[in-house]
Amino acid sequence: MRYHATAWDNGTIWQITGNDSTNYAEGRPGLVRYDAATGKVLETVDFAPNSCDPHGLAMHDGALISCDAGIHPGWPNYDSPTSGWIFRIDLI
Repeated sequence: MRYHATAWDNGTIWQITGNDSTNYAEGRPGLVRYDAATGKVLETVDFAPNSCDPHGLAMHDGALISCDAGIHPGWPNYDSPTSGWIFRIDLI
């Protein structure tokens, strides 16, 4: 498991997760939400396959915002088709 980026959300912490992949096609990003006081996992989220390679994470006006830097450790640069994008994460 690869952990990357966190955001504060009203007493909880969101954290981006990923697997130990070597390219975009193998990547499996997700989110974990923790109770900030106890560290207990409250929720886990999987991203839709082939949707993005999230790096940064912020909470803005009640929405999770992330970006795809295009540079991922162990991957060819700009392997993700969403390199350079900034996007809102909608939970469905």
